[in-house]
Amino acid sequence: MKYWSVLGRVLALAALVVGAIGCDPTSGSQSRLEDDPDFVRGKSRLARKDIDGAVLSFRKALASNPVNAAAHFELGLIFYEPSNENTDYVSACYHFQRHLELQQDSRHAGNIEGFIKACKKEIAKAIAMALPRPPPPPVTMAGFCTALMIRLSLLSL
Repeated sequence: MKYWSVLGRVLALAALVVGAIGCDPTSGSQSRLEDDPDFVRGKSRLARKDIDGAVLSFRKALASNPVNAAAHFELGLIFYEPSNENTDYVSACYHFQRHLELQQDSRHAGNIEGFIKACKKEIAKAIAMALPRPPPPPVTMAGFCTALMIRLSLLSL
């Protein structure tokens, strides 16, 4: 009797483990993630050049499944594109990095690493441009007189 009780518990535990692993959203294939209706809608909107609609759809896809690496990749590309008004290098960098975290074997890994470097460079450039410039040194009376004398001497030559 004890044998059957232990066996029943082991089988029940095994069934729970198999069920839990099967329900894990990260265990599915990438093609299943790309079949998400919001992801498909985003791709369609992107093809029609509806960038704002595509961003909304891809964000909805991520809201329903945060580990959708394909949606992160698409958002990274949208935010990286310098020719549209949605250019946001911080967001692009985040979505590219998230894509690589979720899909280490991405066929786009080499390109994405280059995009991330370019994003970081643009972010650093924006920070440098936003820093206040130091004020010019104050002009002293002695310095002013010296500069005036030099100019007057040049005029008399």
